[in-house]
Amino acid sequence: MKKPNVSLIYNRKKAMKNMPLVKMEQDFHNDFRWWHYNKQTGEAVIVLCNYGNWRTIRILDLMWIVNLSQKDIKLLYYNKIYYTVEDVVHAMQYQNVTKV
Repeated sequence: MKKPNVSLIYNRKKAMKNMPLVKMEQDFHNDFRWWHYNKQTGEAVIVLCNYGNWRTIRILDLMWIVNLSQKDIKLLYYNKIYYTVEDVVHAMQYQNVTKV
């Protein structure tokens, strides 16, 4: 008795070709004060001050850093992120993206 020849056909999985990135504020290097990891929200916070007007830029996804200007990425690279001891792993992920 012959067994039937069975061939399986798999459909290709659909994958994103381009990762959607949020439009980020550019050229904030003149107003930069510091950046830190906020463990309550799980995001990096960039603190800016311009003539007494304090504001923040919140970065939820690591890849949003890539969408910054080259000067801003260099600024974040040379100014290390502030974090607490228990948040070292998550904070270093943000810091390591600036090295790329």
